[in-house]
Amino acid sequence: MRRAILIVVLIAAAAVAIQQHAAARSRRASTKPASERLAALAKLESEVRRGDAAALASIRETAERGVSADVRAAAIRALAAVDGEGSRPAFGRVFHDDPDPQVRGEAARALAVRGGPLEIEQLVQALSLEKDPLARDRTFEALAWSGTARAAEFLLATAKGGGQDANVAAKSLAQIRAPAAASLLLAAVSEGEPQPSVIAALGHAQDPRSVPTLIGLLERSRKPEVRAAAAIALGEIGDQTSFQALQRCTESSSCDSDTADAARRSLARTNLTPRR
Repeated sequence: MRRAILIVVLIAAAAVAIQQHAAARSRRASTKPASERLAALAKLESEVRRGDAAALASIRETAERGVSADVRAAAIRALAAVDGEGSRPAFGRVFHDDPDPQVRGEAARALAVRGGPLEIEQLVQALSLEKDPLARDRTFEALAWSGTARAAEFLLATAKGGGQDANVAAKSLAQIRAPAAASLLLAAVSEGEPQPSVIAALGHAQDPRSVPTLIGLLERSRKPEVRAAAAIALGEIGDQTSFQALQRCTESSSCDSDTADAARRSLARTNLTPRR
């Protein structure tokens, strides 16, 4: 029993020592010029890769309490590279508490890369409270970066909502690569004249089920921006049926110049040739 108690005490003492050592290293680093602090972070990152627990604790300390926003942001990036899973609580604290929008944006991206349901909901809920435009934009970008169905659902609803965030949500939606959201996006595209951003997201999902709908938009939509977006999305999918539809567009006099240009660019990105 005494031996077990002694082991627990020793483990706790070691943890405290690591934390104190990390805090001391962080304090020493905070007195250096920014360039030296960034170089020190790079050195710590390499030490973490060699298994140095104190170096990891020091980077976390810098991420949460560094004197410079640039250094805190760099520490977040370093943590995301070497300890993304283990540092999730630190990312969450920085995301909610850091006074600098740039740093909060880096933390948002680090959370999004993890892509878990809790992290995505954390980002979604935070947008109802975040007031800084830069931090909001970075959070929307982070949701797109996550590539999850939940993020696609939120971005789609926000883009269609027509509020102050509609444009940035549409821009982020156009960048998302969320194969799991293909059915949701296909349903949205099938509703009348869809937004080009939704068509772009559907193309990124690369689901062959969407090809007939995209061909219909390419050939029959009244809006040139929708036709061009459909041409680009078909190029993203890049199957034989898409190729043939794009080829028809470039050869048809009824295809406007912008759509034909988009079709030619899509064809240039594929390695397919028409079937004879």
